[in-house]
Amino acid sequence: MPIEREQYGSVADLVDLALAHGYQLQWLSQASQDDWDEFESAHALGYLRHLQAHPDDTEVRARADRQRTWRLHGWRGVLGMVYLTLVLPL
Repeated sequence: MPIEREQYGSVADLVDLALAHGYQLQWLSQASQDDWDEFESAHALGYLRHLQAHPDDTEVRARADRQRTWRLHGWRGVLGMVYLTLVLPL
């Protein structure tokens, strides 16, 4: 995994960071694990389609393998997606 787990913050940490920079939180929505898996699977599908058309592309194969390893043995369950609607106070 390119970044150690301990370096990732929580959603609360992210909101606190935004607040510390003068924003106010208007809305927060967090993607589920299913949403995240769908996003990552679509990303992996792009690699797969490329490799079906170019089976000898060792660079893309290595990237796809690295991405899968990081996803399954690293950030799955740690990383997610959160959508913040931030506003500046008037």
